[in-house]
Amino acid sequence: QFGTNHLGHFALTRHLLPAILRAEAGRIVTTSSTARFSAGKYDLDNAHHRGEYDAWRAYGYSKLANFQFSLELDKRLRAAGSQVRSFAADPGFSNTDLQSATARNHPEDGRGQFFERWVERLGQSPARGALPQLRAGTDPEAEGGTLYRPRWITAGVPVVGGVTSRLRKPADLTKLWDVSEADTGLTFDVAALVAEAAA
Repeated sequence: QFGTNHLGHFALTRHLLPAILRAEAGRIVTTSSTARFSAGKYDLDNAHHRGEYDAWRAYGYSKLANFQFSLELDKRLRAAGSQVRSFAADPGFSNTDLQSATARNHPEDGRGQFFERWVERLGQSPARGALPQLRAGTDPEAEGGTLYRPRWITAGVPVVGGVTSRLRKPADLTKLWDVSEADTGLTFDVAALVAEAAA
C-alpha cells in the first residue's frame, strides 16, 4: 500500500514537475484520508510493514505519507523560489466503492462490513468528497502547505484543516523523502528542477 498509494504518487509528481513548473500558477494536490489517524507506529525504517503487515494500518500509513509528502514538497518549492504550491486534500468519508469492495474482497475481516454500513448511513456523496481537492486546486486564496478537508471531518463543505506539530516533524518529513527516493530509485531534487525550469 505504501508503494501504490505513496511511492507511485511521489514518482508521478517527480516526472510531471518540470511541466508543472512551466505553468503560470501550478498547483499539486495530493489526496490523503482521515485513515491517516489509524497509521499506528510511524516507522520509516520499515515503511512497507514487512513482518508486521496489517492492511488497515498500512492503508492509514500510506495516507499519512501522502499528507506529509505534500507538506515537504511545498516547503522545498518555496525554498527553491518557485511559485508552484503543494496542498493536501482529504475527501472525508465518501460513499464510493472503496468500502464495499473491501467488504466483498475480505469477508473474513469484519471491519470491511462495519465501514461499508457506516459510510452508507453517514458518508457523503463522491461528488461532495471531491470538493476539498477542487478547492485546493482552484481557490485563488489558497495557501500552499495546507490541508483542505470537510468541515465536520467526515462530511461538510471544504475548509482549511489544522495540522498538528506531530504530523509535520521536520525529521519525519525529510526521512520520508529520503526513503521515497531510495525505494523508487529516483532523485527528486526540487531546487535543481526549479533552476532548470527557470533557465
